[in-house]
Amino acid sequence: MLFDLKSRQVTEPSLDGSASPYAWSPAGKWLAVMVTPCQAEQSRLALVAVPSGRVNWVDSLSVFADYEFAWSRNSRMLAVVRPTAIERESEEPTATELWIIAEDGKGKCRLPTSPGYILSEPKWISDLALRLQRSRRTGGSERVVIQLAEDARP
Repeated sequence: MLFDLKSRQVTEPSLDGSASPYAWSPAGKWLAVMVTPCQAEQSRLALVAVPSGRVNWVDSLSVFADYEFAWSRNSRMLAVVRPTAIERESEEPTATELWIIAEDGKGKCRLPTSPGYILSEPKWISDLALRLQRSRRTGGSERVVIQLAEDARP
């Protein structure tokens, strides 16, 4: 359920499942949320328009619900770190992908990542620069900054 403080409208988006984690866009117009449908083990990424409650499904079903996401400061892009493989015993990611998604979910692009590294903790440090934690599966980690080109919007 979404409550718009300006219009005092209550909206119930049609998500049909549990919703977690989530992140509000800085402008407050979009809510990014991982949705696990009832009676399912797979999750999907949805962008919910506020205050209408319209749902844009961004990602196909995935068995991994451990997505991490961060909105750009201007609310135009969402950075998504998505696990693509998990170690059975530890349930830790062994491979990840980085996606940049347009605010409405209609445009997206996958950025190349280095094999053997796990990305986490996306955080925008400007409208076109993204900071992430990059860890080796064998140990050690570092912060990296990815600078997007001015015309690189999805």
